[in-house]
Amino acid sequence: MTHFLCRACGARLTADLRPVTDADRAAAPTVRPEEPTPSVPVGTFGMDPEPFGAPWVPGPSAGVRVAGGPAGCVVVHPAEALAVRRHHDGYRLAGCCGRDGMQGPNLLCDACGAEVGTLRDDCWVDESGVWLDPGAVVAGPTLP
Repeated sequence: MTHFLCRACGARLTADLRPVTDADRAAAPTVRPEEPTPSVPVGTFGMDPEPFGAPWVPGPSAGVRVAGGPAGCVVVHPAEALAVRRHHDGYRLAGCCGRDGMQGPNLLCDACGAEVGTLRDDCWVDESGVWLDPGAVVAGPTLP
């Protein structure tokens, strides 16, 4: 099992988690149609190799913007981000009925206030989850 810590202060940010498997994803319960599908099931974490979130940079076609944020984010179920709080900047908390994560990191370490990740749980996003910035977190010890 692994947990994730704030790189700035060492505070524990998540529960003990194990890497997600294809079997975990297949066994995940379905959600209501109006809710985004969780990126990973409770109790697991994944890695997103693609750039995630802000800043938005010019894409391959004119007028298209793509994510230019950090690549290699750790992705956890929203229920697993235990020691975080909402960003103090209301602009970062935009969304319809949740947070869309489009304005940059919107979660802070509860202990020191460092920006550690982005919660996406708005109704219009395909997948919900917490994307932990690889530059802001570090993996804690792996336990059997």
